Amino acid sequence: IMGITIILPPIFAAYNGYIAGFVAGKSIHAFGSLILTKLLPHGIFEIPAFCISVVFGVRFGVHLWSWIVSTILGKERSPLKHVFHETMLVYILYVVPLIIIAGVIETFLIWLQ
Repeated sequence: IMGITIILPPIFAAYNGYIAGFVAGKSIHAFGSLILTKLLPHGIFEIPAFCISVVFGVRFGVHLWSWIVSTILGKERSPLKHVFHETMLVYILYVVPLIIIAGVIETFLIWLQ
């Protein structure tokens, strides 16, 4: 949804990476490197889901702003509805399952702690 701003998804991606690195560093310092066996497995699924979300959010934002500018200038508009449906399809078919898998892995790793 933040893709309509175009700039916010990359900022959130960078901030999320910073926080993840900070938490991983503090965890290693406090508990040793074996703690990463509990942090990293769910990231294998969560990071691609996050990257896909950022890319498609920005893509939709670019198409939306292009559509708005084309409307203002009276030029032929690109089919925004198609881009929206494609974005939602990718989100439902790829991002949601990856997040669910990451959540299940994270839940069981924390539970087994």
